[in-house]
Amino acid sequence: MLFSYGDDLDEWKYSDITISTCERISDKVESTLQCYLFEQNNYETWDRIKCDIDFFLCFMKMEGILHEYSIDVGSTDSELKNKNLHVNLDLVINLDEDIAHMPVKLTFNLF
Repeated sequence: MLFSYGDDLDEWKYSDITISTCERISDKVESTLQCYLFEQNNYETWDRIKCDIDFFLCFMKMEGILHEYSIDVGSTDSELKNKNLHVNLDLVINLDEDIAHMPVKLTFNLF
């Protein structure tokens, strides 16, 4: 898993909130991907993975933890040749009323 923060140094004071949220999401995504370890690397599997992750992130959005998110699941041509797939998450995490949101990008690879 890789994740990155925005460029503003003031955002780092909220890193505990962001890191704990990212860890919670990472644990869920990694356990979801383990369920698909021996599945075919095709559009049907990608859609099922995306639906599973979307369900969890939608719940986090309803809890007020996330402001918004997007999910990209699939394989590039080189990933297909190597039997890999990727999951890219773009998240906007709610922090508090003063600084409303923090953008975070998470990337997962299944080999």
